[in-house]
Amino acid sequence: MEFTSPAVQCAAAAAEVLAYIAAPAHLAELLPSDRFTEFAVLPDGCSFKLTGGIPVVLTRAEDPAGGVKYASAKGTPVKFFIVVYAADVPGAVGRCEVHASGAAEVNAFTRMLVEKPLTQVLDTLAQSLAARFS
Repeated sequence: MEFTSPAVQCAAAAAEVLAYIAAPAHLAELLPSDRFTEFAVLPDGCSFKLTGGIPVVLTRAEDPAGGVKYASAKGTPVKFFIVVYAADVPGAVGRCEVHASGAAEVNAFTRMLVEKPLTQVLDTLAQSLAARFS
């Protein structure tokens, strides 16, 4: 299952936005605060519990060009990854376009349970970056 957020504009260069999202501690302020608890920063990622007590452990993964990647790790019931991409807007100094995308390895039943929450997390992540860099 693949999912993506709408693209948003940020009032910062792509490199600045990517450096910010690359620090796992910043995810606490970017993720939907009403949907998680017990956020903890780990040496190479972070962990938290989603509403309903579902544990999530994210670790930094190999970044693709123009993006920052986090992947689920041991202790997370669903295997997935999220990539935040940022690209400078041509001709607009200090502005970039950001979107998040990802994929999860799930069966049809699990897809019905996780598709909406994962999509909402990506949408919130993109909107939070736009607000942070406005």
